Amino acid sequence: KDNGNGDNGVPQSKKVNKKDKRKN
Repeated sequence: KDNGNGDNGVPQSKKVNKKDKRKN
């Protein structure tokens, strides 16, 4: 399942420094 982080399925909680600031 894609968390919308655009990565390899890594939880957006770990990739929050990318473009998921809108979700956190």
